[in-house]
Amino acid sequence: MIKLKQRYINTQILFLNQLLQLVGHYLQQQENFWVKLKLLVIIHIIISSQVARSDFSRMIINTKLNINIQANNETDNLIAQLCQSYYCYIYKLASQTTLLNEDFGKPQDDLMIYFALSNQCYIGINMQRLLETIINQQVPNDIIAQLVKFTYFDIQDIYIFILKDVKYLIEKNPNLISNKQQLLELYKECQSLQAKMLIFYKFNRIFPHFNQIMPPHSIQIKYSVLNSVIEDKKIQAVPRSNPHEIREPLSVKNSQAKFHDYPRPFSPKQKQ
Repeated sequence: MIKLKQRYINTQILFLNQLLQLVGHYLQQQENFWVKLKLLVIIHIIISSQVARSDFSRMIINTKLNINIQANNETDNLIAQLCQSYYCYIYKLASQTTLLNEDFGKPQDDLMIYFALSNQCYIGINMQRLLETIINQQVPNDIIAQLVKFTYFDIQDIYIFILKDVKYLIEKNPNLISNKQQLLELYKECQSLQAKMLIFYKFNRIFPHFNQIMPPHSIQIKYSVLNSVIEDKKIQAVPRSNPHEIREPLSVKNSQAKFHDYPRPFSPKQKQ
C-alpha cells in the first residue's frame, strides 16, 4: 500500500512538472493571449486546491515562467497585461504557500505572515481595474469569469484566516504580542481589506458565479477588549521622548450584548 501511494505521488509530481513545462512553452509564443490566460487559469485552479499544493508551488517558484507580451493591437495588449498581472498573482500565491509551511519561533513573526497574506489579497484585487477595461471592450467570457471567481475564493479564504487569528489575539491572548501598535495596525489592515473586498465582491455581480460566492466576512470584536489593547499601547508609548500621536483604529460597530465565540483557528502551517 505504501509503495502504491508513493508511486501515485511520483506520477502526480511528474504530471504537474510536464504540465508546467507545456504551459511555459505556450507562454513564450507570440500572441494567442487567450490561450495563455486559459493555461494560467488551469495553473491557478491546481495551486488553489489541496492536490500536491506544496510541491506544485515549489515547481512554480523554481521554474519562473516567462511570458511573451508583444501585442499587435490595443485589445491584445490589454490581455497581455492581464496575463502578466495574473502570473504575478499566481507566483506570489505559490510563494505564500511555501512561506506558510515554514516554522516561526516568535509570535511577532506570525504577524508578519498576516501582513504578507494581506498584500497577496491586494495583488488579486488590483487586477479589477484592468479587467473592467477589458470587459468594457468586449463581452466577458468563461476564462475571465473563472479567473475572477477563483481569485475571489482565494482572497476570501485568506481574509477569514487573518481575521479569525486577529480576533483571537486581541480578545483571548493580547499579551502574546508585545508590540501592541503592530497588533492594532493589523486590525486596521483587516478593516481596510474588508472595504476593498466589498468592491471586488460587487464586481462579481456581472458573472454567472455570483450566487456561488459570499460577501466579505465580518467578525465583531468586543469594544471593551479593543480599548484595553489601545490603553496598553499608550502605556508602552509613555517612556518615549516627545512621542508622536498614534492614530486609533477605526470604530467598531458592535455592542457587548451580542458576541460570538470563535475557536482558535489553525496556525498557518496546520492550515496547509
